[in-house]
Amino acid sequence: MDLRRLSLYLALGIILVMLWTAWRHDYPASSAAPSAGPPPAATNGASPSGQAPAGTGQPARAGAAAARTAAPVSLTAPSGARVAIHTDTFDLTVALHGGAITRATLLHYPRSEGSKKNVELLGPGGDGGPFTLVAPQLSGAGIPATPVYTTKASSYTLAPGQQTLRVPLVWHGNGLTVTRTLVVKRGSYQVKLETRVANAGGAPVRVSPGVRIVGANPLTAKHFWDHFLPKYWAYRGPAYYDGSYEKKPAQSLAGSPLDKHLAGGWIATVRQYFVAAAIPPSQGKAHYSARAVDGQGYVIAYSGPPMRVAAGARSETSTELFLGPKKQDLLGGLAPGLSRTVDYGKATIISKPLFWLLSRIHGLLGNWGWSIILLVLLIKAVFYWPQRVGARSMAKMRKLQPRLKILQERYKDDKQKLSQATMELYRKEGANPVSGCLPMLIQIPIFFGLFEMLVHSVELRQAPWVLWITNLTAPDPYFILPAIYAVLTLVQFRLQPQAASGAQAKMMMFMPLLFSVFYAILPSGLVLYYLLNTFLTIAIQYQVNRELGMKGLGILPESLNPFARKRG
Repeated sequence: MDLRRLSLYLALGIILVMLWTAWRHDYPASSAAPSAGPPPAATNGASPSGQAPAGTGQPARAGAAAARTAAPVSLTAPSGARVAIHTDTFDLTVALHGGAITRATLLHYPRSEGSKKNVELLGPGGDGGPFTLVAPQLSGAGIPATPVYTTKASSYTLAPGQQTLRVPLVWHGNGLTVTRTLVVKRGSYQVKLETRVANAGGAPVRVSPGVRIVGANPLTAKHFWDHFLPKYWAYRGPAYYDGSYEKKPAQSLAGSPLDKHLAGGWIATVRQYFVAAAIPPSQGKAHYSARAVDGQGYVIAYSGPPMRVAAGARSETSTELFLGPKKQDLLGGLAPGLSRTVDYGKATIISKPLFWLLSRIHGLLGNWGWSIILLVLLIKAVFYWPQRVGARSMAKMRKLQPRLKILQERYKDDKQKLSQATMELYRKEGANPVSGCLPMLIQIPIFFGLFEMLVHSVELRQAPWVLWITNLTAPDPYFILPAIYAVLTLVQFRLQPQAASGAQAKMMMFMPLLFSVFYAILPSGLVLYYLLNTFLTIAIQYQVNRELGMKGLGILPESLNPFARKRG
C-alpha cells in the first residue's frame, strides 16, 4: 500500500467529512413526521392533561382544545420595568411584566480575547447572537398570561460573604397571590425558581407552572470558508432530554414540532460553549412542546402537572434553571443527561476519554497547551511499538525501492507477474507495506476525537499556551504552527517510499502545502498536537533507519542517496 497516496486520501476524506457535517448542520433533516394538528404550546388557562381549571365551568374537551392552541410568542424582550440581580458569577435582568429573565451576562467569560465585554447567554446581540429569554409560566383560572409583578427593590446584589440571595416577585389578583422567588448562590450558575400560590378565594383553583425558552434562529455560515470555522460546527438551538439527549434544530420545528409528556427530563437552548436549561420537578409528567415562531425563531417549553390550591390554602413548587458554561463537572450532578449538552457527536467514545485524561494532566500542569504536549507523549508511548513496526516496514520499503524499480521495468507489460514478483520480494525481505499504514490509521480516531473536544469543551475556550498562541481553540493567528507542520510533513513524506510515477510524485510534493492550508483554519491546539506527533514519528523513523544501517533520515531523492545507489 502506498502510504503517500493513503495520506492524500485521508486529507481529502477529512475535508469531505467536514463539508458534509457543515451541510447537515445548515440543512438538517426533520426528525419526525409533521404533526397532523396545530403546533403544541404551553397555554394559559388549561392544564396539559386537558382538564379544565376549577371554577371555569368548561368541559375537559374544551380545555384540551385550548391546550392545542399556540400562545402568542414574541422574539423581542417584554417592555416595562426591570429588576437587576448581581452575583459573583453572572448579572441577571428580570422583566416585571411576566417575570422573564431577559439578560444573563456571564462575568468570567469574555466575548473574545482581550474584550472588556462578557458573554451574554441571554439577551440581544453581542456574543449571545439572536435574542434568547427564559420565561416562567403559570396558567390557571384568574391568572393573566403575563402578570405584572412587584418587588421591593429595583436591584439586588449578593454582598461579600453572603452565600444566598433571594429575590421575590409578587402578583395579586382575583383572590390569588403568586410569589415567584429567584434564589441564587455564590459561585453557582443555578437559579432556583420557587413558585408559591396562595388562594384567598372561596373556591379551589388549579394552576400549572412551567417555563419556556424563546430564541431566534441561529446564525448560519454565509461563505464557503465559514463552514471550516469551529463556531459554525457546534449545534445551536433547542434541545431536551427524555431518557436520551435529543436536539431539535430550529429549522425543523415548522414541520416537526415537539409534543410529548415526559417525567424526569429537561429543556434547554444550547450554544457552542454555554447552555440555558430548565429542569422541572421530577414528580409527575410534564408536557414538553417546541414550535417555530414566524419562521424566525422558536419556543421550547414545559408545563407541569396542575396543582390544586384549596380555598384558604397555598401550594408550592420549584424549578431549577442553569444559565452558564457547559462545564462537565457542573452539569453532571444537576440532572440526568444534562452533561450530554457537551456534545462530541460520534466522536464521544474517543473525545470523552481524551478530555478526562487531558483535564487530569491540566490539574497537574495548569496550562492546556503543555497538557496537550504531555498528552502527545503519553499516547506516543502507548503506541510506540506499533509505530516502530511501521517505521521498520517503511525503512525496508525504501531499501527495496531500487529493486522494485527493476522489477517494474522488467515486467512493465505483465501486471500479474509484476504483482507476483513484488509480493515474493516482500516475503523474502520481510517487508509488509500494510504495517506501515497502521500507525497512521490509529491516528484517525484521535484526530476527530481531539477536534471535537477542542470545539465543544468550554474548559479550553480561549485557553492560552505561550507567546503568540493565546487561544488554543482558534487558528494560529500568524500561521507559524501550520508552516512548521508543513515542513515536517515534507520530511515525513520524503521518508516514505518514493512515488513511482512522475505525476504522482508531483502531486505528493503539494501535500505539505495542502496540509498547511488545511491546518491553518483548524484550532491551534489540534495543530500543536499533530506537529509534535509528526516530529516524534520522524524521530522514531530516524532511530530505526540507524538501526538498519541507513544513513541519516533518508529524505534525499533516490538519485542522491548513496545507500540507494549501492543497493541498485
